[in-house]
Amino acid sequence: MPLRRTNYKKGLIYSITTHDKQFIGCTTNFSSCKYNHKEIIFLTERPSKLYNTIRENDYEWEMERLYNFPCNNKLELEQELHSAIQRLNPELN
Repeated sequence: MPLRRTNYKKGLIYSITTHDKQFIGCTTNFSSCKYNHKEIIFLTERPSKLYNTIRENDYEWEMERLYNFPCNNKLELEQELHSAIQRLNPELN
């Protein structure tokens, strides 16, 4: 089965909030991204500021779309993510 090309026209910026702390990320597939975060949180011991904070707060977290950012490639999406992080100053990035 051939690999699917990423459709960057579906790019978006999202946030994960846990106990009044925020993480900002980007993706082109919100549902898949949320599922991947959930797997990491519940099924692994992967250490990170985000995952450790979620575990310390009784696994309570919410993920929401902040805004769509259709673009042409990964670099453009990551540049927008960097801008969003600078603007929003999240504690968990």
